Amino acid sequence: MTQQNTIQKNLLDEMGLSGLPPEEQERLLSKMTGVLLKKLFLGTMERLKDADREIFKNMMDTEANLAEVENFLRGKIENYEQILEEVAADFKEKMKKGL
Repeated sequence: MTQQNTIQKNLLDEMGLSGLPPEEQERLLSKMTGVLLKKLFLGTMERLKDADREIFKNMMDTEANLAEVENFLRGKIENYEQILEEVAADFKEKMKKGL
């Protein structure tokens, strides 16, 4: 099982959704992933300086690979990994509470 599949399974288990039909699980995972990615993006952009936001925008415009983007963000945002974990944990808690 890949790391992504493990994360998805854990998310479904934590949300109490693992008993749903596979098609419904996939639909919900897709929606939750989209929302989580938006929250991560916003949390990241809030912490970048204006000049760094411009560099990030240029990276996106030139379709930089994921490793380059991750390295850039790690270098520009203090405690980057911790921030990602906090945003993800907050998202999970809100989902559990139905917010």
